[in-house]
Amino acid sequence: MLLLLLAYGAFGLYTLSRVRESIGEAERADTAYQYSQVVRSLYRASVACYQGRLDEKLRTEVKNRVLLAMESVSFQDLSRESQELLRRLAGVLRRPLSCAEYAAWAERVFPVQVEAVEHSNWLRARIKAQLYVYQRSLLFGLGLLFLAAAAILYLLDRLRKTQEAQIQALEGESRFKTRLLGLVAHELRTPLAAVAGFAELAARAPDERTRARHLESLSVASRRMRAALHTFLDLHRLETTGGIATEPEPVDLRVLARGALEIARGAFPATEFTEELPAAPVVAMVDKNRLAHALLNLLENAAKYGGGRVRFRLADRGEACRFEVESEGELSQEVAERLFAPFSRLPEHRGQEGWGLGLSLVREVAEAHGGRAGFEGREGATVFFVELPRSACDSRPGEAAPGG
Repeated sequence: MLLLLLAYGAFGLYTLSRVRESIGEAERADTAYQYSQVVRSLYRASVACYQGRLDEKLRTEVKNRVLLAMESVSFQDLSRESQELLRRLAGVLRRPLSCAEYAAWAERVFPVQVEAVEHSNWLRARIKAQLYVYQRSLLFGLGLLFLAAAAILYLLDRLRKTQEAQIQALEGESRFKTRLLGLVAHELRTPLAAVAGFAELAARAPDERTRARHLESLSVASRRMRAALHTFLDLHRLETTGGIATEPEPVDLRVLARGALEIARGAFPATEFTEELPAAPVVAMVDKNRLAHALLNLLENAAKYGGGRVRFRLADRGEACRFEVESEGELSQEVAERLFAPFSRLPEHRGQEGWGLGLSLVREVAEAHGGRAGFEGREGATVFFVELPRSACDSRPGEAAPGG
């Protein structure tokens, strides 16, 4: 861009120099009338002489006209013969001339006038052509400058938008970390206090039955704290590495599904859970802990926000193995997709327990296994699913690790 501006500046200086030359040529063209004035003054002197009115003033005017013509800038453009003729006339005018001599010199100088006018017309035509070229070149240069300015403004705007996007990304990352830190502190404070309290109560229990009850409560609190820690660690991995690492092993997906259902039934006794599982084992190479956590998230969401009934099914769809969690109530596709974003919750759910991370982690776990997670709306029902590719599943019976 800078080279373009420099080139246009050099072109502008060159054009200005040519314009100055054209101005000089215009001055030469404008002096052609001096030679017609010489012829005119000679004829006037001849007529005045024949009429007896020739005086010194008229003779001086003739001399001055000749001198002005010889001193004009166009004198050098005349032929040698014309220049020599005017010099001879200037010498002759030093003495008085007869009437016939004035008339004779007027006829002899007339061709000089014609030559000067023709040269003047030629100069004017050339100047006009040059000015047209200069005008076109300057307009073209102005167009280039306009394009250069537009390109610079466009690049500056792109740079500004890029910087704004970077600033927003940094601010978003800062807000994310601040929010995550607050969530960690809030979510771990209660189970930590419960662990400490139940441990102290168990130590002071008067009998084994009371101690066992307190130890069971302590175990529940520690599991809740461990689940929260796993969630936050997964979020940290997503932020730093862009994905969740998995450790796949052969797992019977039916056993995995039953384990997740057992935990969900214990956590939500008021919810009616039904299951539809294949009769034959469905073995897949998956990370059983992460997949179980993802399925439990789906079941918990359905239990907390559904209508009291949850249907859990595992289906062999030919090209994929698919977990479906169906609950009562309807959601639009747009609203359901928003729930897969971190910290996204529906307004009517803001006062309930949770932080809006479950579905985002479900999708990440599914994608880490080469599958996908999503939503399907059905009449009167909401269905969230996790789908694993057929390459990860094998419906033939075989040895598999426990799924729970």
